[in-house]
Amino acid sequence: MIEPCGPADELRVAFVDPFGLWATLVIFTSRRMTTEDLKFVSGLLPGATAALRSAAAARALEIVSPSGEPGDHSRPSVLLLNREDRIVAADAAALRRLSAVRDPRQVEVPGLISFVAAQARWGADGRSLTARMRTGDGRWLLVNASQLDGGHAGDVAVVIQPAPAGSVLDGALRALGLSAREREVTSLVLQGHSAKAIAAELVISPWTVQDHLKAIYEKTGVRNRSELVGLVPGGASPD
Repeated sequence: MIEPCGPADELRVAFVDPFGLWATLVIFTSRRMTTEDLKFVSGLLPGATAALRSAAAARALEIVSPSGEPGDHSRPSVLLLNREDRIVAADAAALRRLSAVRDPRQVEVPGLISFVAAQARWGADGRSLTARMRTGDGRWLLVNASQLDGGHAGDVAVVIQPAPAGSVLDGALRALGLSAREREVTSLVLQGHSAKAIAAELVISPWTVQDHLKAIYEKTGVRNRSELVGLVPGGASPD
């Protein structure tokens, strides 16, 4: 709660680079933030973002774990947040999934959900926001937040569901610094496509495919296609 009963100011920070969003941070202060405070935080962002992506890259392919849930509860779940990020309504599956997410703070809504809800709430273009969130036991969830129309100003609908394997793998490959085209090639390799088939699928030459594979091997630390496939637990290909 902001003044007079709580902190004087709040700043929400996103650690983003061309490869993705790597962390979010909410800062509360006992005084109003100044322009100098914002410049200081902005100056820290590039280095901090690079460090966070490096940390993710160090274990990137270890985190491509199954996204299913016990009992195969694969259907989407929904919760409704008001402008203060309090839960107005939620189905049982959404509450179960929230309870599986570790958050060091004693809060009703995990920080990542609060962040994407704020982005959806105040975004000028009205688009929904999507992010991945990991549970305490290693499963990945896909979170989508959208602002509601009509007489519910500030209310946000949040849809939570198990993340498709392809989505999780794409996040891991982003952490390793693979370009969009390199991620496409990797996906096709994991599906068993030959270099010739990949070239036909992407409408590029086989030599260009080999160039992409060379870059992929270097960034992932493998020597050949077999080792690349072996990086993914169970040899699973993305959905």
